[in-house]
Amino acid sequence: MSGDYRIAVAALAALVPDWFQVNVPGGSSLTRGVFGHRGISHWLITAVGVSALVAIVSPSLAVYVLAGWISHIVLDVLSNGAPALWPLPRITLARIKSGGMLDAIVGAQLFTLFFVILTVRLML
Repeated sequence: MSGDYRIAVAALAALVPDWFQVNVPGGSSLTRGVFGHRGISHWLITAVGVSALVAIVSPSLAVYVLAGWISHIVLDVLSNGAPALWPLPRITLARIKSGGMLDAIVGAQLFTLFFVILTVRLML
């Protein structure tokens, strides 16, 4: 399996935490906290569990799923926080406003780093 495919898997896995949520209208705060936005899909234990399930089917892809999923959680911890270490309280390391200037700068730097790494890997 080519490295480009694995990078695509990691990129897709980084998007999954925001897709993997259930909006329960009128649900309790506990229900919304577990299944709503930045709920169960933003727990590190969920990332590890999903990666373990992927490892059953494709052990070589599991690490890329884990890396992509965790990168999403880490970036959310840098914005408005995430319950990454559930059942401990939400962790917020910074208050980088999504869509703000600092978000654009950090995003551009990460994209540049990714592009450089990918270019070097393709040249080797």
